[in-house]
Amino acid sequence: MKKLRIVLVDDHPIVLSGLEDLIEKTGKYEIVATGRSAEDAVSIARAHAPDLLVIDLQMPGDVQASIIEITRRRDAPRLLVFTASNRLEDCNEAMGNGAMGYVVKGSSGGELFHALDSLALGEEYISPCIALKVMRDARKPKQRAEASDSISLSYREDQIIAHLMQGASNKEIANELHLSEKTVKYYMTQIMQKFNVSNRLSVVIEAQKTGISRSA
Repeated sequence: MKKLRIVLVDDHPIVLSGLEDLIEKTGKYEIVATGRSAEDAVSIARAHAPDLLVIDLQMPGDVQASIIEITRRRDAPRLLVFTASNRLEDCNEAMGNGAMGYVVKGSSGGELFHALDSLALGEEYISPCIALKVMRDARKPKQRAEASDSISLSYREDQIIAHLMQGASNKEIANELHLSEKTVKYYMTQIMQKFNVSNRLSVVIEAQKTGISRSA
């Protein structure tokens, strides 16, 4: 079976070396290049056109801007964020910018491999500890937004709302956007929280009232 080509970008040499050893032992992946900055990530992705790219958030340069640049390319790799940050805001921003996965450092090697395998299949992956934060945050009382410009949606959330307004189920949305149903449910939780509603119908009603969804 052909090995998937992978690029690793992290500014900590020890982490980078550990990742190389861990991933190469699986026999599934060929590490074609490594880098240590946001700028490296962009140039290496352009030069090597890997299948997968693993990147840290906390390193020199504007990593979020690099994620956008890398994932907007025609030959874009599937991008996995591997970082020490377990902040929900960082995960939302990275996924909204085009990352397909988010794994918190300190997770088991098994979780990292599961994330890589998920991305290889075209599915998104988010660490359970981040998903738990989503559920806890969703239970907090939210003040209802009074205007559409007070609701900030990521590109992916906008896509999901657009399909929801066409009557699509979670499974249909997952198939259309090449996501897992679990990931679609994650985004739906985020969307309902932002609109301060508790069901899909209310999301559609609010989106129609504000005209906030633009994607198709």
